[in-house]
Amino acid sequence: MKILLCTMKMDIGGAETHILELAKALYARGHDVTVASGGGRFAAELERTGVEHVNVPLYSKNPFLLAAAEIKLSSLIAREKFDIVHAHARIPAFVCGKLQKKYGFRFVTTAHYDFRVTPLLRKMTDWGEHCFAVSPDIKDYVIKNYAFPKKNITVVPNGIDTDVFSPSSPDGEIFGEFPELKDKRIILHVSRLEEYSSLCAKCLIKAMERIGVDFPDSVLVIIGGGKDFDFVSELAERTNSKLGRKAVFALGARTDVRKFITDSYMFAGPSRAALEAMACGKPTVVSGSQGHIGIFSMETIPDCEKTNFCGRDMGIPTSEKLCRDISAVLSTKEEEYTSLGNFCREYVCGHYSVGIMTDIYEREYERLSKIVTGKRHDYTLCGYYGFGNLGDEALEECIISSVRERKPSADICVMTHTPKKTSRRFSVGTVQRMNIFAVSKALKNTDTFIFGGGNLLQDKTSSQSLVYYTKMLDIAKKKGCRTVIFANGLGPFEKASGLRLAARAAAEADEVSMRESYSLELFRELCPVSDPILGFDPAITVVPDMSAKRDGRYFVVAPKFFSSTAERELTEAAGNISREFGLKAYILPMYEKEDASVCRRIAYGCNGEVVNGGISPQEAAGLISGAELLLGSRLHSLIFATVGACPMIAVSDDIKLFSYVDMINAKTDSGRLCYLTEDSGAEEITKLAFETLSSSVNIRALLSRGLDEWKKTYIKSLDILR
Repeated sequence: MKILLCTMKMDIGGAETHILELAKALYARGHDVTVASGGGRFAAELERTGVEHVNVPLYSKNPFLLAAAEIKLSSLIAREKFDIVHAHARIPAFVCGKLQKKYGFRFVTTAHYDFRVTPLLRKMTDWGEHCFAVSPDIKDYVIKNYAFPKKNITVVPNGIDTDVFSPSSPDGEIFGEFPELKDKRIILHVSRLEEYSSLCAKCLIKAMERIGVDFPDSVLVIIGGGKDFDFVSELAERTNSKLGRKAVFALGARTDVRKFITDSYMFAGPSRAALEAMACGKPTVVSGSQGHIGIFSMETIPDCEKTNFCGRDMGIPTSEKLCRDISAVLSTKEEEYTSLGNFCREYVCGHYSVGIMTDIYEREYERLSKIVTGKRHDYTLCGYYGFGNLGDEALEECIISSVRERKPSADICVMTHTPKKTSRRFSVGTVQRMNIFAVSKALKNTDTFIFGGGNLLQDKTSSQSLVYYTKMLDIAKKKGCRTVIFANGLGPFEKASGLRLAARAAAEADEVSMRESYSLELFRELCPVSDPILGFDPAITVVPDMSAKRDGRYFVVAPKFFSSTAERELTEAAGNISREFGLKAYILPMYEKEDASVCRRIAYGCNGEVVNGGISPQEAAGLISGAELLLGSRLHSLIFATVGACPMIAVSDDIKLFSYVDMINAKTDSGRLCYLTEDSGAEEITKLAFETLSSSVNIRALLSRGLDEWKKTYIKSLDILR
């Protein structure tokens, strides 16, 4: 593969070393690797290993430099035609994001740090089609602050070259330059010395006032440059004066850190530098300006892994904490000291090697490089996409995934309300669904038009919606597309004219699959010459994210507003169920735009809790999977319950929910899944909830047994897409 890595500069630093090691490893595996940055000390090392470095001013927000960077990067990408472009900081990602749509390369990023977030920066930040995070807490930061899809983020370790950083006997190489260090036990600290990152160094210097007395053979060596270097040096001199000897050495930025690690006794610091010292078998106190973890051991592994050895939210370092932990290491007997160092080395080799890091990157690169987005599309997908409806988002994702499983290189275009977001999330071509000129152009260059899924042909929502979708079918046919109505439902229809319009449009389709029995029979009545098949809703393939499961026993209500009376009855029933069965109520807005207000009112009335918006279909399915019961007024809440084998009751005015429940009952012979109309009273709902919960074990078993068959039915229906 041809891979371009972009960063601000290749100066000394943890992220820069990460990029350096990745570039070298990819090149060694036979990939064509180029690094674009504003230069720096590591640029020459890249060139020495055979990796091309191109100077691009990606380090400044200055509009003129940004424009120059975009021009230079555009020329480079146009000439080299990279398969993967991988940005490692905000500014490079911003520039690459602008160029991605023009050139169609696959675009990924790595999040190395929890940067400051403002509304403007949030809007400008582009995490690409896939984001790598160097720790679980950075992954959480990206999800929380940028609403980036969880499934599009991969945690990757900060890979260490364990051949270069390996145990070796002290060779005394540094003593020629620093003879004062000879015969001393060196406590090494390596970090940038900026205002935001120098706290640990300052605390270490303060701690040396006590450590230097208790352990006269100890010295502290600080390596790192930055705006705070002069102040740190001044603090070092003050401590040296108090001790009456030179016990603290502030050496500034250096590229020969490896030889200092070799001659050190232990390390105290954060992140990548800590991992490098550990790889060399040095006992390590993990501490940085973002937090203090302590001596690396079996007990501190979870906190280290969660925060990329930075200690975020673990309590800031203090001179007292550092003095305690460093003194403990300095006091260990030789056997324990050796064992501690060996443990550090073994851990890094097993979890944080360059090889492991490169494997993860390479695997995702290879997956993405197979995806094509060009001007000619194998498929264009039409549906109610980009509006935040969890059901429709599940349909979109599952159809795209299903097509790619069968044809990994398929060029897919999606008609959506949110073109950029959809493009990034699914690595697809996109077109604004209401831009008829753009839609017509896309369909002219499309082989197969996938209409669905969902109940698109209906006039209950509005007559305009039906006119729009029938027009899309008409345009697709006129542009020469093979037209497939896929995983659809029909109706409800409130006007005879709407029914006739839908029938005329549907009759022109080349292939048709319906997702439930009622729609299948209605289609056969409307279009007797057609030969539709019974499929299943694509959301049956959703994999629940069980991290969304709540603690304790609970049930879920996924409501939809029908009338004030229906809402009152459902609220009262939810309160009854909560009290009588000891279950907490979670109220889930499947379509936040329409459901948020009714969810808040029901939650208030039954002492429940509204599930925060912005969750994914997988998380919604995980929440429902862990519940004792679902009261669902939206179809996809029932489908998520089916996936998670959760007992369910449909409460609705919509025939498609009733038809779905009947189909499930027929295929499982359970006779246990029930539905109620929107006019059902609280007493009736509560009574049915009792009956359903009493049969919970049987229902779960029957749903679990039926799930494979329903998935196979859906997968078989994919044959009509070819």
